[in-house]
Amino acid sequence: MSNSPKISVIVPIYNVENYLRRCLDSILAQSYTDYEVWLIDDGSKDSSPLICDEYAIRDHRIKVVHQENGGVSKARNAGLEKAQGEFIVFVDADDSLPIDVFEYECSLMEESVDMVMSSYWPINENDTLVKPVDEDEKRLFLNREEALVMMYKPIWVKYQGYLWNKIYRREIIERHHLRFDEKIFFNEDRLFVTQYLCRIKGLVVYSNHVVYHYYLRSGSAMSSLKSGYNLKFITDIHGYAGMRKAILSIKPSQELKLLARKGILSSYTNIFRTLTKGGYPPRQAQIKLMWEYVKILGPFRLFVDIIEPHIARFWKRV
Repeated sequence: MSNSPKISVIVPIYNVENYLRRCLDSILAQSYTDYEVWLIDDGSKDSSPLICDEYAIRDHRIKVVHQENGGVSKARNAGLEKAQGEFIVFVDADDSLPIDVFEYECSLMEESVDMVMSSYWPINENDTLVKPVDEDEKRLFLNREEALVMMYKPIWVKYQGYLWNKIYRREIIERHHLRFDEKIFFNEDRLFVTQYLCRIKGLVVYSNHVVYHYYLRSGSAMSSLKSGYNLKFITDIHGYAGMRKAILSIKPSQELKLLARKGILSSYTNIFRTLTKGGYPPRQAQIKLMWEYVKILGPFRLFVDIIEPHIARFWKRV
């Protein structure tokens, strides 16, 4: 009989000393107790490593890996290499969990279910909800195709690409050796979720039950884009390209094919706006992104999707 825990919780950590205790306390307060926690300290320079070691001494379920800084994807991959649980849950170190998360998710992970994805509360830095959720629980049972469409057209919540409002089967992750692309810095989470969904055969349970407290703070990766351009954001389009590649490998419907291609175009537009809004020269940004678009979809789609609409708008003005 195996002594492996039911759930492996993976927490990447980098300079989060002000939030880490709140996160770990919420994990240790869970009503469901059959789990292990892998704290991956990704070369933190503050007191986060000491806090990790302190909690590992306090509770035998908590295990710590200290490694040189390599980014959040490398940290999550290190956690996947160590995990022994039947299920995988990801938690960010500056967020927290409601008390019943593991119990709720495990109750839905029946033999026919390969993923549960649920809702979350966005919380401001002053600890107020950004938008209250509907208290009446809703639940859908989705097949793979429907769940993949949800990555592009979510309902109930604005965005379903996050890692941490879901629970995964480790057996599927290991059988297909799914790992995070360490060269992609934005949308690497939705890419992983999409690649996972493309490998499942069972159902996905989609619920509006709140399983996560997502704290919005000024020091996050996404908020940093508002203060200036970041060329790493260009890898967002590579994330969408990876999603499309995974989707095309499973003979998708025409709707899903179109959504995957439109996702790349949407990424192109968002990156261009973000870079130029932050101060990057518009012409240089356009050239960089056009080249990426050609590499992903080819020159024909560049002309149809981007150049031709520009020409049409120009002639409309003259």
